[in-house]
Amino acid sequence: MSEEERVFTAVVFPDDEQYTALCLELDVAACGTTPQEAVEALRELIGEYLQCASEEGIDYRRPVPLEALREIASRLPVFSAPSSAVERATGILTQISLSPPVHA
Repeated sequence: MSEEERVFTAVVFPDDEQYTALCLELDVAACGTTPQEAVEALRELIGEYLQCASEEGIDYRRPVPLEALREIASRLPVFSAPSSAVERATGILTQISLSPPVHA
């Protein structure tokens, strides 16, 4: 990871008939038909979010509210020994690394 690269934490969980990936540090989310699609959509959304925040000169950090985390956690099944997180696709925690936006 480079010095300028940012790392964000995402939780991926089933949500109706799709998967949602939620960035805990930014309170932004994206959906997909698979956990991988949701994470990739979130990666793109985070990049756009950071670019916009940078252009507007605003602080990009906006953590998910505690009550929202509690609500999400209450819907997740509990596994005693999960296998591969992405294969399990339930309550996955993953990291997303992004370089800061480049200004023209």
